[in-house]
Amino acid sequence: MRDTYQELSGSYHERVWSYFKQRGFECVRLDIGKPKRKGKRPDFRVEKGDCAFICEVEVIFSGGIGQSSDFWHNDFIERTRKHFDQPHLRELPFYVAISTPNLYALNEQERNKMCIWLEDHLRGIEKECEGARWRYHKYPLASDQGWIFFQIYGPIRGTKLELKPYAGGAVGINKAAVLQRVDHAMKQLRSHAEVEAPDIPRIIVLASASAFFDIMMLWLAHSSVIKDALIQNPDLSALALLDPVPVDAKEAKDAFGLVKEALESGKPLEIVDRFIVFHNPNVINARPLDRGVFDDGYSKQYIGQPW
Repeated sequence: MRDTYQELSGSYHERVWSYFKQRGFECVRLDIGKPKRKGKRPDFRVEKGDCAFICEVEVIFSGGIGQSSDFWHNDFIERTRKHFDQPHLRELPFYVAISTPNLYALNEQERNKMCIWLEDHLRGIEKECEGARWRYHKYPLASDQGWIFFQIYGPIRGTKLELKPYAGGAVGINKAAVLQRVDHAMKQLRSHAEVEAPDIPRIIVLASASAFFDIMMLWLAHSSVIKDALIQNPDLSALALLDPVPVDAKEAKDAFGLVKEALESGKPLEIVDRFIVFHNPNVINARPLDRGVFDDGYSKQYIGQPW
């Protein structure tokens, strides 16, 4: 269950599996070993005594905002990367996600102007010496064509500049994409439940694919996605968000302070995989999930979405 901050990029499925195993549950992989029947299987079945349930893990990529397949957008990103691939720029200690709200293609003059703006902006943040944190900015496009959105994290000691493209709107939660992942998971859970036991409790674990300690799960926890997912899937017993936190953190504000200190010092930070669990208050055609499953001293559990 415990790990170090630097090792958090491992398999999300293995981390969920390890969590249940260390909690004393027996876990059986359902998605390997036997010939596939019609309809895919969920990831695993979990059991301890009279408590048994099936689980599917889904990974969210930056709130569901997918990487663009549009030629002009990808060309813009590659040319932007070339601008910053210079010795005096590539050492800037930031992670930058770029999101364009439309398919407007910048000409060379506009792109160069934007690159200079971003360079000045990053250097300004670096001089502030306020430590690593998330910042959100937007750059106006010409002729009222909208904005380019920037999600900036840093400065991070020992890190080189990384530019990551995203398309499809402002940085944040892409509700439709996340609900699509939930729908995909439910199909697998239902397919297996029909064979084993129609009323077996079923849960979905959502994990963020961010390479950094991420606020995505906190955004998601407070978004309407949770309530909609529970209402649209009355046979879903619970929806859990994988939310790793430092061992010594009691509240979210403590977690961010500890992560900031670790990033600035370069020292390992011991973390624990906790979960934010939303039990479906109106579950039907499936049994509720036993609250003891996530009663670990770190995880938070709610009946429905209380806010």
